[in-house]
Amino acid sequence: MASSSATIHDSLVTFLCGGTDRCDPSWDKAADAIDQCYKLYFICDGEAHLALKGEADVTLRAGQAYFIPGCQIVRQWCRKSFEVDWLHFVPESLYLSFLMSHVPRVHAWPLASLAHWEPIYSGIEQSLAARAIWLDYRLQAMILDLVSRVLQQYNFTHMGAVDPIFEQLQPAITYMDANLSDNPSLAQIARIVHLAPNYFHQKFTRAFQMTPLSYMLQKRLNLAKQLLSSTDLTLEKIALRSGFQSPFYLSRMFKNRYNIRPSEFRRRTGP
Repeated sequence: MASSSATIHDSLVTFLCGGTDRCDPSWDKAADAIDQCYKLYFICDGEAHLALKGEADVTLRAGQAYFIPGCQIVRQWCRKSFEVDWLHFVPESLYLSFLMSHVPRVHAWPLASLAHWEPIYSGIEQSLAARAIWLDYRLQAMILDLVSRVLQQYNFTHMGAVDPIFEQLQPAITYMDANLSDNPSLAQIARIVHLAPNYFHQKFTRAFQMTPLSYMLQKRLNLAKQLLSSTDLTLEKIALRSGFQSPFYLSRMFKNRYNIRPSEFRRRTGP
C-alpha cells in the first residue's frame, strides 16, 4: 500500500491520506476511526462493496468514481479483488463541513466524465508526496469540483437561517482556526464578536450542531490524523503540532473520539 499526505494553507479541505491499492478478500472490515472522514474512490478494476446506515448495500464498480461519506459506512468488503486510487479528506471550512454533514449517501460518476482529472486521481500518491503547491491546489480543485457536484443535488434553502449567524460569527471562527494550538477560552473567542460567552456558545451550537470547543477539538484531531498518516513524527511532536498538552492527552482524546489509539490508527491507514 502507498500512502502519503500534504498540507496547504488557506484550503477548504484537509487531505488526510491517499494512495493506490489493490485489495483482495482480506479487505473486509467494520467501520472504524479511519472511516471518520469523506472518501473519493476511483475504481480502476474489479469491484468492492459497502454496507451503509439506513441504505441498501452499494457495489463499487470498475470505471466509476465515488464520493463516500465515511460516517455512514457500517462495513466494507471485497469478494475477489479491486484496484483503487483513493483519497481521504475532511472539510477545513466550518460552513462547508456543515453543508456536507447533510449529505447522507454515496454518489457516483463514470470515470470517463472525469477525464480531465485523470492525471490527478491516477497519481494521488505522487501528488501528495511531491508537496508542490500547484499540485496541492489541483488536488483541492478536483475535490471541490466533485463536492460541488454532490451539493448541487440537494436543496439547502431551508438552511438559509444559518447564513446571517455564520456571517456574524465568522471573525470568531477565524480566530479559533488561527489559535487552535493555544486552545483559547470561550470568553476570549466570544470577545472577538462582542458577545457574552454564554450567548456566543448558544448561537454557535444551535447553528452548527456542535459546541465551539468541540469544533476546535475536531480540528486538532483532524490535524493529528493527517500527521499520523503522512509523517514519521513521534507522538510527542504530533501532540505539540496539533495543540495537545502531551502525548498522553492526545491519546486520551483520540481514544475517546474514535475508540482507537493513535498508534493503531497509524498502522491501519488505508482505503
